[in-house]
Amino acid sequence: MTMNNDYWDTASGKQRLADASLLLTKIGAHHGNAVPSDLQVRTFAEELADDYTLADALEAIRQFYMANDKSKWMGSAHVNSGMRTLRRKRIPEEAGIETLIERAGISEQHMLTYRRDLINGIKHGYTVEQAHARAVSHANSLVIEAPPAKPRKPRQYHFAGRLDRMNLNDVIGETS
Repeated sequence: MTMNNDYWDTASGKQRLADASLLLTKIGAHHGNAVPSDLQVRTFAEELADDYTLADALEAIRQFYMANDKSKWMGSAHVNSGMRTLRRKRIPEEAGIETLIERAGISEQHMLTYRRDLINGIKHGYTVEQAHARAVSHANSLVIEAPPAKPRKPRQYHFAGRLDRMNLNDVIGETS
């Protein structure tokens, strides 16, 4: 995601910087309370996935350092990868998805749309409940109907196109 300098002055830009600062401070706590510089915070903020959530990022950091036995530093790519892993684990099993479909009363025509929207919602940071609600509303609103039939205009042929059905009077007009 390319962000210009004006972006950092917006509310979402400032929030992103604050989140990146918190995440880097948490990472630094595992390495002797290293304090991140402004450049490190901004770079980390630029490299965070667009659909990050602070809760997912913090959990990714926690899980990374629980398994880290080599004092390895965690970078933004590790945070993004950890968030993707967490989100994939949240996707319900097929039986769970079928139960959600039945409970919501999704018709057979809308099942595929519902399933796709549910999984995409979870992958983009929504909880299962939030993704379910979005997928249900989206699946029920999708109805493809045929456009209304337009009345057909009678075909207009140029006289040259109808030579096989024309006589001399049609071409030169009535002669008296």
